[in-house]
Amino acid sequence: NFIYSYDDESYLNPLWTVTLVDRVTEKESASLSFSQRYSTNPSTEDIFKSWRISGGINSQLLKRLFG
Repeated sequence: NFIYSYDDESYLNPLWTVTLVDRVTEKESASLSFSQRYSTNPSTEDIFKSWRISGGINSQLLKRLFG
């Protein structure tokens, strides 16, 4: 992940994501994702480190339709 700062400096910082998926039943599955990224902060010259956590449940509604 290349980050270009406002003072024309370039930084190399990792961007990674980890996802855990489990099949609850034959037609349903659940997922949990963690990701970390770096970005520039518009109010200061610092690099902002952010974490994101998301989750979801998928279900097979019909033979060819997931939701």
